[in-house]
Amino acid sequence: MIVNVNIGMLEKGTNKSQKSLDFESLAEAVYYQNLMGGRINKISGFYSAELEEVNEDTVSRIVKEERSETLDDMVDCEIQDKNNPEMTYNNSFEVRDGRYYKYRSIEEKETQTKYYTLTVGDKKEMTNGFRYIKELVLQRHNFKMYQDYFKLTNSDVKVYSVKTDAFIIDKKDVKKAKKLINFSKDVGGWRTENNKQVSPPSDYYKMKPNEIPTMPVYRNERPPTPDEYDTQSNCENIVGCNPVFIKAKFAGSGKSYIGEYIKKLG
Repeated sequence: MIVNVNIGMLEKGTNKSQKSLDFESLAEAVYYQNLMGGRINKISGFYSAELEEVNEDTVSRIVKEERSETLDDMVDCEIQDKNNPEMTYNNSFEVRDGRYYKYRSIEEKETQTKYYTLTVGDKKEMTNGFRYIKELVLQRHNFKMYQDYFKLTNSDVKVYSVKTDAFIIDKKDVKKAKKLINFSKDVGGWRTENNKQVSPPSDYYKMKPNEIPTMPVYRNERPPTPDEYDTQSNCENIVGCNPVFIKAKFAGSGKSYIGEYIKKLG
C-alpha cells in the first residue's frame, strides 16, 4: 500500500526551499546577492571521476551518518579519526547495495570562462495542524493492514514479516494473494516488488497482547482545620498529608501565606 507516502507529508514540521542562479559576471552575481541574499560559489573548472569502494576500516569507523539534502544516494558521514579516537572528521559517500563508495578524481582541467552560482534558500517552521488528520488516516491504514493480514493467513499464505506498508511472503504465494486482496495502481492498492534483496526476519510475525494495567484509585481527604486562624496548627496538619491542594473561596484568605509559613517549620 502506498498511502503512507501521503500521510508522511501531513506531519512535516519544516519547509525548506532553495534555488540557484548562474552568472558569467561576478558584479551581476553580487548585485542579485544584495537583493535576495544567499551565497556565491565560483565554478572555474571541471574534472572527471570514477567511483572507488571505501575500505572496510573506514566504514567501521563511521559513528554517524545522515542522508544528504542536496544529492540523492549520498550520505554525509562523521568518521572517527584512526590515530586519535576522540577526534572526528566529515566526508560524503555514495551508498549502493549497502556498500560505500567515494569519487576519485582522474583528470582536472581549468576553463577560461569563470561562472558564478548564487544559491538562495530559506527555511520556515510550519504549523503542525495536519498531524491529527494524519493520525486518523494512519489508524484506517493500520486497520486495512490488519484485515488483509488475516485474509492471507486464513488462506494458508504465510506472512513472514509485517512492515509499515508491506508484507513479506513466499514468491509462490503471490498468485494466491492477488485473489485475496486488492492489487492495483491506485492509492491504497497492493503491488509486488520482484528481484529485491530482503533480509529474512529473525522471528516470525506474531501478536503480543497488551496486559491491562492496574489503575490506582485516588481519594481526596480534607485535613481537619479546627481554627482557620491558627496558621502553625494548620501547617502541621498539612505536612503529614502531602500532597495537599490549598484552596479558599476568596482572594486574600492566606493561601500563599500558608506555603511561606511551612518553610519556617523546616
